Amino acid sequence: MTPTEGMARLLSAAEHGDLDSLLAGHGVRVLTVFGSASRDEPDPQDLDVGVLFERGVDADALGLSAALARLSRTDVDLGVVDGSSAVFRERALAGATPVWESTPGAWIEASVAATLERMDTAAAQGGPRAPGPRVTPRRLDPEVVDARLRSIEPLLTRLEQLRDVTGSRLAEDLDLRLVVERTLTVLVDTAVSVNSRVVTASGRPSPADYRSTFLAAADVGLLTPGLAGRIAPSAGLRNLLTHRYGEVDQQRLAEAVPGAVEDYREYVAQVSRWLLDAGGSEGTSSSRSPASQD
Repeated sequence: MTPTEGMARLLSAAEHGDLDSLLAGHGVRVLTVFGSASRDEPDPQDLDVGVLFERGVDADALGLSAALARLSRTDVDLGVVDGSSAVFRERALAGATPVWESTPGAWIEASVAATLERMDTAAAQGGPRAPGPRVTPRRLDPEVVDARLRSIEPLLTRLEQLRDVTGSRLAEDLDLRLVVERTLTVLVDTAVSVNSRVVTASGRPSPADYRSTFLAAADVGLLTPGLAGRIAPSAGLRNLLTHRYGEVDQQRLAEAVPGAVEDYREYVAQVSRWLLDAGGSEGTSSSRSPASQD
């Protein structure tokens, strides 16, 4: 049996619940097919399967690989995502065809995390940044995005209280400086998670870096181009705070606070309007097989 036919057997088994016992027994959180078979390339040589295990599981990768080979009736090249490089994690998750997940949303959650990890690694290394893999379009769960927006509100409330802070005060008060730095970092990380989730759900390639997620969000209609252009530079400050701490200018940090309050309040408003316009039509189904959501 060819790898393409083997992939079809796995997807069918997932859709009918025939993988539930096997994968739950092995402690699998997410199972995907990636590589040439998932991209519909002619004559794929093997069936590349990605697996992300639940935390704390004593994984039996060899046993799982053998079981999947028997089920798919083709040779399986099993790639374990846990502990792998950021590039491979993104390729085997975000750039893959999802087959099975232990809970609804597990695949998209892991995919976004892998994309953010790859972006963060690129920012830390300062190397060339290329867009991530194009992903299979998925229906988006608006409740997940809404939850992210709600988590932004207390961050903005705290920054609002500090909008008049000065660079000299930050230089003198370490505790206050840490509050501002951490709040800004989490604010950007949360927005980037929303951006990446929406962009990759549309089937577009995952953005190359944190800044690009805002521009890509404008491309898919999540944000206006004006707001995306104003807010994207906040990703640069976030990377500076995260990776080159000693280079942070306290005056620049203080000046970033009022703008962050204004821009991210508008960010929440625009994404909220986008969710209302999208309605419930993009909600994901509760099936444990992501493939069955198409």
